[in-house]
Amino acid sequence: MLLNERAVVMAVQRGDAAAFRSLVERYEKPIYGFLYRLVGDPELARDLAQDAFLAAYCALPGLKGDVAFSPWLYKIALNCARQALRRRRLIAWLPWTAQHDVSSAPLDLSIEAQVVHQALACLPADLRIPLVLRLVEGFSYGELAAIIGISEAAVRMRVLRARRMFRTIYTAVEAESMGDIIESLASGGEQ
Repeated sequence: MLLNERAVVMAVQRGDAAAFRSLVERYEKPIYGFLYRLVGDPELARDLAQDAFLAAYCALPGLKGDVAFSPWLYKIALNCARQALRRRRLIAWLPWTAQHDVSSAPLDLSIEAQVVHQALACLPADLRIPLVLRLVEGFSYGELAAIIGISEAAVRMRVLRARRMFRTIYTAVEAESMGDIIESLASGGEQ
């Protein structure tokens, strides 16, 4: 944990609400982005981010000085996502299916970003989580092991498997998307 960040955490532990607001401001977007990549629903991701920050605020007084704040917070966010999805009895972590309407994706997403989201949706959760945490959020393998609760060797293996599977899925989804675009252009753009 950064020295400055540790000082902020200590201030929160002493009851400084403004210090906690500074932690929320720093981590709000990354935690939301992480949760959105896991659940695929912007509203659910916002709710889960709020739940994660509330849980973190409640648990901060007991946080030991040697625990890195960022991985600790991501673990809380991951647990919130798991609990919410378990409550909803979802089998897949993302609601996208083969019939998913890409037009319902946020308008600012490029076609490539939509293909990435669809490919991520096809990965099993036990592979998607370490891949997103490693490649998007930038955590080390050691930090991933702490967040997910498995050995560092198991994390490395999951990231390797996830990368391989993602490449295969991405290629298939990209080909399908390009085929749809070509078909749409050939038919004059009419549906």
